[in-house]
Amino acid sequence: MRARSRRLPATSVTDPSAGKGGQRLQQSVGIEGAPADGRQPRSLVKRPLKVALALGIMALIVKVLCFELCRVEGRSMEPTLRQGDVYLISKVAYWFSEPQRGDIVSLHPTGVPDQVVKRVIGVPGDTIQISAGVVWLNGEAQDERYVRGPTEAGNLSVPHKVQPSQVVLLGDNRPMSDDSRSWDGVSALHMNIVGKLVAGPVRLPWWRGDGGGDQN
Repeated sequence: MRARSRRLPATSVTDPSAGKGGQRLQQSVGIEGAPADGRQPRSLVKRPLKVALALGIMALIVKVLCFELCRVEGRSMEPTLRQGDVYLISKVAYWFSEPQRGDIVSLHPTGVPDQVVKRVIGVPGDTIQISAGVVWLNGEAQDERYVRGPTEAGNLSVPHKVQPSQVVLLGDNRPMSDDSRSWDGVSALHMNIVGKLVAGPVRLPWWRGDGGGDQN
């Protein structure tokens, strides 16, 4: 294979000592491809714009597919979550695992117009019942120290067996919460869960939130 050499751009300069018909000298340009007037090459100008565009696209993908910020509206998860606080919701938390008891999740329950935030109380295979203001899980009374107010039974006044791909959810502020005790079907489907609360409250005074956190 023959290697081809590439010549550097050259400018012609007249040697004054050579008279009118002066000898023309060749002076090589010091930087290959650099404009003679010293302007920046277009590639150097466009590069920051391409980087900024790529970063913007990556941020949009993370926002849409992986995480969202959720501003709490309502009081049904007090005292754990407070009205007006902003929390980070992971949309990928349950891609490779199932919801666990105690998880706080954001979801769209069937028949409920708003996205809500609740706590997982029962998972597939569990039997849940509320009796005399106490939540019973698989025959054992639960010590729920995070709960505010008395727990009315509602739909859970009789034993409820949680089916596969479903969860039972309750709000921590029991008198103020619409949850599995009042929803049609009692259990919520895994497919209706938007994500898991993973961090917060996040202090962002410039951001008013997507909604996505109406609890009641």
